[in-house]
Amino acid sequence: MALFVAGLVFLWVLFFASFLALSRGLVLAAGLAALPLAAAPLAEPLFIWYAVSPLVFFGLIVYASSRIYGWLWGLVFVIGSLWLHVAMLVVLDWVSGGFVQAAFRIGFDVYVRWNVPLVAALDSSALYVSCVVMRRLLRRRVA
Repeated sequence: MALFVAGLVFLWVLFFASFLALSRGLVLAAGLAALPLAAAPLAEPLFIWYAVSPLVFFGLIVYASSRIYGWLWGLVFVIGSLWLHVAMLVVLDWVSGGFVQAAFRIGFDVYVRWNVPLVAALDSSALYVSCVVMRRLLRRRVA
C-alpha cells in the first residue's frame, strides 16, 4: 500500500507540475520526496513523513509555479487551482446525489474496485480543468 501511495503522490505532483515548467530537477525532487512514503513500512521513524510530506509537495508545486508567475501569483495559482478543484468535485457530488462522496469515502480499497477508476477519473479531470482555468485567469493578470 505504501508503494501505491508514494506512486500516486509522485504522479499527482507531476500531473500538477505539467501545467507549469516541468524540469528534471522537479521530477527528481518529487521522486526523492515520495521515496520516504514508500520506505515507511520498512523503517518506522519514516512514518512521520506522512505528516510532513504535504508541506513538502506543496512547496514543490509553489516553487514550480513561481518560476512562471512569481512567488505571489504562483501561490495564488496553486491555492486557486486546488480550491477550484475541490469546488468542482463538490458540485459533481451534489449533481450526482452523493455518488462521488461514496466513492471517496471507500477510498482505494483493493477489495472494492468500482470506485478506483471513478476517483482517478474525477480527480484528474477536475484538476485538469481547474489548472486550465487558473492558467487563463493568471495569463491576463501576469502578462
